[in-house]
Amino acid sequence: LQVMLRLFSRILRILLPSAALLLVACDKSNRDLEFGERDLMADFDAFTKRYNKHIEKSLQAEREGFAKKLTEAKAELEQADDSNRERISGRIADLERDLERIDYRLSHDGYFSFKSPADIPKNLIWCDGMDQPIIGDPRATKGGTFRMPISAYPATLRRFGRGSNHAYRGWIYDNLVVELVGQHPITQQYIPGIAKRWAMGADGRTVFYEIDPRAEYSDGHPIRAKDFMLSVYVRSSDNVVDPYYKQYLKDQYANITVYDDLHLSISLPEKKPLLPLYAALP
Repeated sequence: LQVMLRLFSRILRILLPSAALLLVACDKSNRDLEFGERDLMADFDAFTKRYNKHIEKSLQAEREGFAKKLTEAKAELEQADDSNRERISGRIADLERDLERIDYRLSHDGYFSFKSPADIPKNLIWCDGMDQPIIGDPRATKGGTFRMPISAYPATLRRFGRGSNHAYRGWIYDNLVVELVGQHPITQQYIPGIAKRWAMGADGRTVFYEIDPRAEYSDGHPIRAKDFMLSVYVRSSDNVVDPYYKQYLKDQYANITVYDDLHLSISLPEKKPLLPLYAALP
């Protein structure tokens, strides 16, 4: 026992100075973060500028890589026999599509843009979905409470981040949150949500939304166009650890432009069916 105690004492003498040094280093790191980088990360305006540069730099690097592969594929095609020409031609088509996708993204004034209402195209055809039939039986009694059992309590009630993609996510978020635009359950046509009306851009990748001035959060605060940028910010900044949304928002959206409190446009890197639905930010 005495031998073990002496050994334990020696171990403590070795480890305690290192532990103290580590605590001092961590404390200094936390102080530096608190008064420096943390403040910068919490600043939305600073984040948008930084993020725009980050996206542009990333796209430029991707473009160089794809351009090099395209040049190599074209050279390979010239030397290929008939059995390989179709395969190489398909790869060339994919690379050209990737380059076009990147060039479209680079054509915008950054991932985040701020413009004036005068910049909204004048020839847009606005839709409001008010020609769609009323959802549900008009004789149905409104209100009430629906109860159902669940097998286990959710690991977290957070909408994103670790553990948020659980079996009950749909019940507590997806089935309750009102999106910019919805889809009629019977006709499958677009219906208004947070947006009062919407319009497709000429490029087939951009949707313009006009927020209903009556739209508000559960606490009564009005919903504004800039809030959709903030939705990206809280998921993509270093204030949270959410690698899925960071990558998803980086790759799947080309541009978000705010024109005033009630007007914004969202562009995707490529054309998609059901664009007004897909363009709506999570």
